[in-house]
Amino acid sequence: MPASLPPESIQHPYDPVALRVRDFGATVFAEFTALANASGAVNLGQGFPNFAAPDFVKAAAKAAIAADLNQYARGAGHPRLVQALAATYSPLLGRKLDPFTEIVVTTGATEAILPPSRHWSIPATRSS
Repeated sequence: MPASLPPESIQHPYDPVALRVRDFGATVFAEFTALANASGAVNLGQGFPNFAAPDFVKAAAKAAIAADLNQYARGAGHPRLVQALAATYSPLLGRKLDPFTEIVVTTGATEAILPPSRHWSIPATRSS
């Protein structure tokens, strides 16, 4: 080991975990799943309901499939959804929001939090 590098800065070349995130603990999802399992709660946060979907949900899914509505939604949110969000939040913020450049819909908190946290954790990056 070179004398100029402290031992904690040496990383095995095949170790996939970056030093800057090595001390991160369990995710909130793992913690809540464990709590839900321990208490017998229904964990809807991760898609773990232990009961059948209601008939109206099944009927809507069948109707969508029969109508060939089988494509993924736009990655940043379905156009009707982001337009509705822009219409709702523009007055609250006192300015017109562009639904396609200023609103992003994610599939969960981790997806929403990861990009800014990665940006801030990499020393060479900066906001423009």
